[in-house]
Amino acid sequence: MNSLSIVALRLFLILGPFLAQAAAGAPITLPAGLPLEVAAVHPVYADATHVSLQIPVPVLREGRVVIPAGTEVLGQVEVTRWRGRNGEPERGRLRVDHMIFPDHRMVAISGVVEDLPGIPSLHGGLAPHDVALPIIVGGLILSALTNNFAPFAVGVAGGTAGGIAVARTNRDGPVWLRTGSHFLMVLERPLALDPKLIE
Repeated sequence: MNSLSIVALRLFLILGPFLAQAAAGAPITLPAGLPLEVAAVHPVYADATHVSLQIPVPVLREGRVVIPAGTEVLGQVEVTRWRGRNGEPERGRLRVDHMIFPDHRMVAISGVVEDLPGIPSLHGGLAPHDVALPIIVGGLILSALTNNFAPFAVGVAGGTAGGIAVARTNRDGPVWLRTGSHFLMVLERPLALDPKLIE
């Protein structure tokens, strides 16, 4: 084996792994600041802490689908004050931390969704005690005036039933994000995706 063949063999052994990796394709990177469309596929209530959104249309990069439609986006509510300084609903913001692809792969991301409506007040309607207490107190007063236990017992039963009914009605709280609402998620850091795992 001549010296030229030996040099070629050594170069192949050294560069082979790098050439194989290049042939497989370098990671496709989505830059920081890139806006991605997301949609609410289920209603999100005002008392939610964790939110699940979805990528409604495929995201293309270099002529390839890098994020398919239907990819789930998971986030957390970052603003939790229900009322602003002027009595207006606080504008909500979501911090997005994961994506789950349709093939169930999970990818950590860093993004934010800010183009959201104000968070409605959880206390806009009747609370269970608003119904229960007046009925129970009314029964107690009637019992004291008539020296009869029956009005108090009826008041307790009626107040409890009314409170339970209100609690069930308001169980989920007011809707914050309605099904089908579309928003923009902005990547805060670059997102590298392995092309071998991209359909």
